[in-house]
Amino acid sequence: MASLNPLAMILSQKTMDGTNYSQWKTNLFIVLEYEKIKFVLTTPKPGETAADASEQIKTQYSEWQKANNVARCYILASVASHLQEQINKFESGAEMIQTLDGMFAKSSSAARQAAIRSLMNTRMTGGSVRDHCLAMMSHLSRAEVIRAKLEEEMQIDIILESLPESFSQFKMNYNMNKKVDSY
Repeated sequence: MASLNPLAMILSQKTMDGTNYSQWKTNLFIVLEYEKIKFVLTTPKPGETAADASEQIKTQYSEWQKANNVARCYILASVASHLQEQINKFESGAEMIQTLDGMFAKSSSAARQAAIRSLMNTRMTGGSVRDHCLAMMSHLSRAEVIRAKLEEEMQIDIILESLPESFSQFKMNYNMNKKVDSY
């Protein structure tokens, strides 16, 4: 059983009421990733296990059920009560998210374009590299939530490209080390 972790507190800070859907979904994905149960939102529910099923099949089914139950609880606990009533009937967290997407997600194309625009237009203009990288990771997370597909290597390239010219030596070292590792 998963314990309430400190990271889950981000979901309790502001209940999702529809006006904050994108940020809520990003936070939910962070918490589910931390709990290592985000897979239930993308993995179909396994079929009922037969009495003569292997232990591995029974374990997979049981683990999916437990993870789904925790995900459903996180979702239900972090949405407004009128939304709880509408989505509580669904057996899986994935069905809950699909329903909420239908209710609150912007046009996926427009939202994806806005997320990519934010990502591509962010440049480090001062402050710490750490803060800049956290901002870039936030943009990448938003893009992932709305299903913008960016390979890991592309994400790294985008972050490196957002750094100022003063990081040219760092970028060159990174690229040279990457080439050496690929041999």
